Amino acid sequence: MKTWTRANIVGLAAVIAVSLGVRGAWVAVVHALPVSDFLFYYLGGASIAAGHGYSILGHPTSFFPIGYPAFLALLFTLFGTSFTVVRVSGVLLWTLSAGLAYLLGLRLGKGLAPALIGGLVVALYPDFVMLTGLAASENLMVPLLLGVSLLLSYTAPGRISVRTAALAGVLLGASLLVRSTAILFVPLVALVIVVAGRDRRRVLAAIALLATCAAVVLPWVVRNWAVMGTADISTNGGYTLFLGLNSRATGGTGVRGYHHAWPIQSVRSEVTANSELTHRALDWALHHPLGVVRLMPKKAYFLFHWTPGQLLSNFRAQPGGVTGAIMQRSLTGSERALFRWLTAEEGVFAWIQYVFLVVASAGLVLALLRKLPAALWVALTFAYWIIFHVTLIHGQARFLKSVTPLLAPFAGYALVAAATWLVFTLRRPTPSLRGVAAGAAGEVVTTAVSDEPPLSGSEGLPSSAGSPTRGGDADR
Repeated sequence: MKTWTRANIVGLAAVIAVSLGVRGAWVAVVHALPVSDFLFYYLGGASIAAGHGYSILGHPTSFFPIGYPAFLALLFTLFGTSFTVVRVSGVLLWTLSAGLAYLLGLRLGKGLAPALIGGLVVALYPDFVMLTGLAASENLMVPLLLGVSLLLSYTAPGRISVRTAALAGVLLGASLLVRSTAILFVPLVALVIVVAGRDRRRVLAAIALLATCAAVVLPWVVRNWAVMGTADISTNGGYTLFLGLNSRATGGTGVRGYHHAWPIQSVRSEVTANSELTHRALDWALHHPLGVVRLMPKKAYFLFHWTPGQLLSNFRAQPGGVTGAIMQRSLTGSERALFRWLTAEEGVFAWIQYVFLVVASAGLVLALLRKLPAALWVALTFAYWIIFHVTLIHGQARFLKSVTPLLAPFAGYALVAAATWLVFTLRRPTPSLRGVAAGAAGEVVTTAVSDEPPLSGSEGLPSSAGSPTRGGDADR
């Protein structure tokens, strides 16, 4: 299938226009200010742009990976430090993601409809729109992961060239600097490339992927070694591991009886806490394997369970906004009812997510069974993301947003496949009707071509009834 046909270009333009329009309207009306890790990213980017390096509270930091703050720093250097720049960048990044989802849908080779639905899902999906105006690292992570899947889908896994693998390694290295949870995904992709082929070129392609990924990440590791005294990509790893691997873990961000404040008071506190918490988490997991298994369903629940967190984050800077879950002014009447309806954990936004995941997963399974391009890489990414979070760290609704957009084209594919099956079923005669039609057709043919004499006596009509031209009858 040719990607750049006139219809496909028009479809891409439509997806881009819808995404820009919806997100432009959202950020024009909703003026959220950064909170929590959104604020950390913003301050880190501002610090870099001001020439102070990646720092927080007056000291160097690597608590969160450098990727997204460095991206913001580049924008702040070019356009000035303001949260308007963050909002506009969110609009453009998510529009890029919608376009990439559309192109990924075209790679399925099943026509324009799955691609158009996939692109429009990313453009209109409520949770993705809500992320647009926040300084969330998902805004950058999503197009990187979509780019990797799209790039690798243009060639069969066993035929990926060294150049394609090297480009994928660059994107994967960038994704590692945005969210270090992708750290085990890189060698997994390399392993799939090797296993899928049977010649030495596949090994070279895997080496190229690992080498370019390392080349992207290595400068940051060297900086951390020189400045922080650690070779970790992020000093947040131990903190995150501990939240999910300890005797009091709940499966989510909470730990019973433990006040888990960020250890970012100094360079030493970051590095020391990272080392100690990593050791405690892994030691507990090693000695309590059944405890790790028992936590997995709870982590999966928190990972897939929709929460209004990012919606509330958008409300914080609005007139009469939200502090935590407490309104700064009282809401009454329809305004209060609307707010409760929007933020209900089993409300409309939650059901949109659950229905989407079911439909998209069905489409992905069908695409895998039919060996459609891109299905393998999206399935690998999505499965890794789930397994990593429910085993090593903890579940949180926001974590799923980095990979959910990859499923959008498969939701489109599932809907088109279901509609096609339904139309075919409705148009196809039922077995009983086919039998009646076949019997009727047989009778007509027998009457028209049979050379046998008509039945007589008790088996058929009287002989006189079959001979209207007999003389005796005619004379009567």
